[in-house]
Amino acid sequence: VRYPRPDGTGTVDYTLGSFPSVTLQDARAAALKVRGEASLNGVDAVAVKRETRDRAKAEASQTVAVWVESYLETRRLRVAAGDYEPKTLRNEESAARLHVVPHLGAKAIKALVASDVEKMRDTIHAERGPGAARNAVVVLSRALERARRDRVISFNPCEGLVPKAKARRVAATEDQLRELWAMLDSVDAKAKPTSDALKVAILTGKRRKEICGLRRSQWDPAARIWTIPRAETKGGKLSDSREDDAILPVGPWAASIIDKVFASHKCEFAFTANGETPLKPDTLSQLLKRK
Repeated sequence: VRYPRPDGTGTVDYTLGSFPSVTLQDARAAALKVRGEASLNGVDAVAVKRETRDRAKAEASQTVAVWVESYLETRRLRVAAGDYEPKTLRNEESAARLHVVPHLGAKAIKALVASDVEKMRDTIHAERGPGAARNAVVVLSRALERARRDRVISFNPCEGLVPKAKARRVAATEDQLRELWAMLDSVDAKAKPTSDALKVAILTGKRRKEICGLRRSQWDPAARIWTIPRAETKGGKLSDSREDDAILPVGPWAASIIDKVFASHKCEFAFTANGETPLKPDTLSQLLKRK
């Protein structure tokens, strides 16, 4: 059908379809409607069709793989800034590469539904176990949550489908602690900074990254208070405070170790092997493996 453009710039041809899928009677009715919409309501059927096609093409390009990679890229930037654990990023990248993208990567996020996520989760659970299934759904959920916040999708289909992590309850007995403490007391001078760091970790219950990041500026020896910046807590979040930093009262035993360590060198960091840079968290684990 040919009709004048609503903006008066000429005429345009609009394809109604092909015979016999479109009958002559249907074609005549459609032609009247196209001309009527153009003349009465200013609707350009060709422009509407083009916009619909372009929108569908754009939506089709917004795949799960694209949004997962976008999420991971933000995490890489945080790792580069020093406020996200590289190990956590590696685990997320592995879950995305091995599970999320192979199962759902090509699917448009607007077409993704809860049953798709359930199928992926259950398949991974059967093939690789509950841990792998949970990691995959968590990564996918975080990527889709970004899409939801950007209003690309109206809801997150992973909601309510993330398997609960199995609680880890590991407690050392008194005999095990005595044995460990004796081992830490017996290390040579080279391993002494790591031994002291592990002792403070045992006495305070703090994570390796937080222990290795302890600075003079964070330690108040008179009040025995350790102020831990938000960026150095797990995931950059605080579990026990809504303030910017975590305030940790330290017991006298751990405080005495910290005071002696700071008094033994001039480095900004409490636990250092070379007097300039802090110990790496993996160093603490390596000493434990020697036990």
